[in-house]
Amino acid sequence: MSISSTIRKAGPYPCNGSVTAFPFAFAVFSGSDVRVVLTDINAVESDLVLGTNYSVTLNADQDANPGGTVTTTTQYATGYLLTLTSQVPNLQPVSITNLGGFYPALINKALDRLTIMCQQLAEQVSRSVKTDISSALTPDQLIDSIGASAAGAAASATAASGSASAAAGSATAASGSATAAANSATAAANSAASVGFTVTDLQTQGKTAFTSAGTAPNFTATTAPAYGALSACQRMRVKFHAAGTTGSNTLNRDGLGAKNLMQYDATGAKVPAVIAAGQLADVEYDGTDMLILDPLPAAGGNRADQNNTWTKAQRGAVLAVAYASSIALDFSASNNFALTLTGNATLANPPNLVAGQSGIIAITQDATGGRVLSYGSFYKFPGGASGAPVLSSAANAVDYLTYYAESASRIYLGLVKGVA
Repeated sequence: MSISSTIRKAGPYPCNGSVTAFPFAFAVFSGSDVRVVLTDINAVESDLVLGTNYSVTLNADQDANPGGTVTTTTQYATGYLLTLTSQVPNLQPVSITNLGGFYPALINKALDRLTIMCQQLAEQVSRSVKTDISSALTPDQLIDSIGASAAGAAASATAASGSASAAAGSATAASGSATAAANSATAAANSAASVGFTVTDLQTQGKTAFTSAGTAPNFTATTAPAYGALSACQRMRVKFHAAGTTGSNTLNRDGLGAKNLMQYDATGAKVPAVIAAGQLADVEYDGTDMLILDPLPAAGGNRADQNNTWTKAQRGAVLAVAYASSIALDFSASNNFALTLTGNATLANPPNLVAGQSGIIAITQDATGGRVLSYGSFYKFPGGASGAPVLSSAANAVDYLTYYAESASRIYLGLVKGVA
């Protein structure tokens, strides 16, 4: 065979408690050349054993279709990772003797083996600590420097916390403590910068702000760098990509399990959270629920569940409805509707009808005219069925059907006919 790709790793694949087949696309000589590494929810890695923990099925043609599939004997739970690479031994088994056979296939296999060993080494080197070629630091010295910077960042953060506590004591002390906290935060930011965090990261929450995914109301969030196991007081900024359903909203962070999204109301009681599309929220895990820290507003202002005084005109939008031979108006979408008849039609029994709703349905004849409108059993008329509105038949004529919903299955119609 030949080696036409530099890929020497597949994954890490996230486990979900059901998948057992994991593909790889790098060439090997046999199943024993495949190394399978399992990472648990605490980020501890262990090598699985061929024949005990997994089996390998190689693609028949490793030239045209290198790789194959690893099948595990266990369905690993959500939060586990599976990573595949090769472990071709660093040996040279080819022996060419004087006056013996000199076969191209044998030479190709030997060269392929050398290439695979080089790629294995390159993959390992890519995960190692390296310094610039001109640096006087050794990798060990660089790691020590990072550790010292991290310790400095932790100490500075502790100092900032202490300064913030002192600031709460009095307005006079707050001024001096705030200055100390700012200095400590600057030191923390500078120290953090040496371990991969920058001042910009701190100012923009670059490592703690995420956009949700998933299908509302079952939201998901993937943190990077990963937060690790769920722990009380973990906090992040979330931008919700879609509107939720109050009472059903959940957030599953990093695949560690869905938690109810809750929020404090104006009285301090924890209640189901209200989620709007595009909403930005500080979310903290309190050990039980994902808690939105922004409280719900107190009662007041113009709300649908109280009497209101409006100081400006209010309008109901007119919803254009496409023609069909049977039309079921969605009364949760609007109060007012407009429809052009291009053929005879029936107003079918509507969904989402709520007692007390009223509005108009504007009916326009097309350029042909003479279109007839029939009505479903929910529609009621003055004088009974014989009072069903009969539309104007002239081309381009406009009629208005006025309506009032008595219940979820009774809606009264009136007709304003031949509007000029």
